[in-house]
Amino acid sequence: ELQSYRAGSPGEVSVEMDAAPGLDLTGILNDMRAQFEAAAEQNRKDAEAWYLEKSGELRKEISSNTEQLQSSKSEISDLRRELQNLEIELQSQLAMKKSLEESLAETQGDYCGQLSQVQQLAGDLEEQLQQVRADAERQSAEHQRLLNVKARLEMEIETYRRLLEGEAEGAEFDESLLVLSNKSQAGSIDSSKDPHKTRKIKTIVQEVVNGEVVSSQIQETEEQI
Repeated sequence: ELQSYRAGSPGEVSVEMDAAPGLDLTGILNDMRAQFEAAAEQNRKDAEAWYLEKSGELRKEISSNTEQLQSSKSEISDLRRELQNLEIELQSQLAMKKSLEESLAETQGDYCGQLSQVQQLAGDLEEQLQQVRADAERQSAEHQRLLNVKARLEMEIETYRRLLEGEAEGAEFDESLLVLSNKSQAGSIDSSKDPHKTRKIKTIVQEVVNGEVVSSQIQETEEQI
């Protein structure tokens, strides 16, 4: 640069100065260039190594993520199939539930009808049972009444027998006439026609209520004719 300046200057100047020996700028620039190139190469190598390392990690991560993605896709497919199966099963269960509810309603209706019929039958049977009980009580009362009548008839037969036996011992006997009515009545018959004999009168008095003999009495009297 000094030489070009000197060459280009219009005048010629002669300068003399004492100076230190000049520096080797070319060598310095070459050294700096070499250092820069070495640093750049090192940086390139470091960047390449970092890139390769990161690329490997990314590849591994991508591979892992790809596998996870495939696994997730497969799992999603399985879940979708399972969901479809569950939906189909749900529809089947809902249909079965509806069918069972209809069957239950029909069964309840049938049972209600049968229960009503059974209750009606039970009511009829209860009425029949009450009627049978009433008939049995009536028959029992009728039987008891007949037994009472039988007992009274037996008593009357025994009374008649005693009367007949008593009349057989005498010369003559009078027959008594029994008159039955709702009130107590008495009757007598004179069986003797001979005025020179005594007359024996036997009277049987019975109290009859509703066709049943309540009480029976025998009265015997003698009269001179």
